[in-house]
Amino acid sequence: MTRLDNLHASIADWFVQRGGKLDVVNSSDVELTEITTGSWTVFIGPDTWDDDEYDMQTDSLEVAILIESSIDESRYDEGEISSLVEEMEKQIDDDSVTLMLNYPDGKALWLARSIFVEENEAEILGPILENLNNWADVAYTKFATWPNVPRFKLIADENLS
Repeated sequence: MTRLDNLHASIADWFVQRGGKLDVVNSSDVELTEITTGSWTVFIGPDTWDDDEYDMQTDSLEVAILIESSIDESRYDEGEISSLVEEMEKQIDDDSVTLMLNYPDGKALWLARSIFVEENEAEILGPILENLNNWADVAYTKFATWPNVPRFKLIADENLS
């Protein structure tokens, strides 16, 4: 088992221990680990920010959380969803975490972070995944369209005095 395999297993175990349901998705190019939670779905796989081909990657993986697979744009004014995503992206306190709309159609919302093999220590990895999990919960609460999900606008930092 490589260091990357160990990292992959550690990340998957972390989400499963918190109630996620594990599955493996095989496509023609890559194998993804899919973990379904009560709110959103986590994918663990090749690091899309890495310039190396997947089978050449040895130092990082990507954890991508699908917050909303089908954004109902009729609920928003023209361009509002993009500005709301940008607003929240600015509030995320970890420069390594990215909140983004699916390119090019903007119909899905993702929260993603690259995780490196050097971060596969319980005292490092645990807080990274906890932070990612917390931001996924916030994004889900703000953007998901499931029934009875509360909707709110995050307060701008300048209003917090």
